[in-house]
Amino acid sequence: MLESVAKQTSQDYEILMMDGGSSDDTARIAQTYCDQSARFRFFMEPDGGVYHAMNKGIKIAKGQWLLFLGSDDLLYEDETLEKLTSAVTDNDDVVYGNVFSTRFGGFYDGEFDDEKLIDKNISHQAILFNRRVFAILGAYDPAYKVVADWEFNFRWFLSPKIRKRHIDVVVANYADGGLSSRQDDLLFQRNRMLLYVRHGKDRLSFRTKSTILLAEFKRALRGRNVRLLFGILTTIPRVFWLIRLKRTSFDEASRA
Repeated sequence: MLESVAKQTSQDYEILMMDGGSSDDTARIAQTYCDQSARFRFFMEPDGGVYHAMNKGIKIAKGQWLLFLGSDDLLYEDETLEKLTSAVTDNDDVVYGNVFSTRFGGFYDGEFDDEKLIDKNISHQAILFNRRVFAILGAYDPAYKVVADWEFNFRWFLSPKIRKRHIDVVVANYADGGLSSRQDDLLFQRNRMLLYVRHGKDRLSFRTKSTILLAEFKRALRGRNVRLLFGILTTIPRVFWLIRLKRTSFDEASRA
């Protein structure tokens, strides 16, 4: 990954290497890049996992635009950062492109819409964030150990406050064998549809929210899942409060 950054035609970047305490040769390799350029900065200290380290990086970073790569990921071309710099505007909060990976059998995965995001995640290696997104929405939730980026993608993608745009640029060669390819995030999978409704409360239609919650309610009853049932009951007042404030009658809402 480091060499793919060092070879970029654009030199307008800093790279923060966050190490939670590796016991291999990582520190030595990282230090060689730091010795070569002040743009490389290395931090080694215990952390609570990948997303905790990413949150620390957000706080430390000096730049306005942030891209997160894993240690085995590569920027796709030597011109990638130059292409991204040319693509972003002052009106963008999030710009996302595509990745290439043998895990997906090629390029992944074009432009997303609300429904596509339910079943597929946008690779964080393809997303360029303006740091004001984190000021508005907060940081990654480290409770989701494997796919906190998917939960965060729900937040920004479904938020009316965030201006997003897809660009036809392959940002990274996404290495297979990472954390999300080796483990399931059971907590996220259990909460996925409720998270989708909660984060989409201001964007999704009444019908969509009702349909999803009804399906989750039936799933909770079939599985006798008390935890899911409690989650549904606490979600309902959080996602329908706007309807009450607007004084929309039940009949009007059900026809929406």
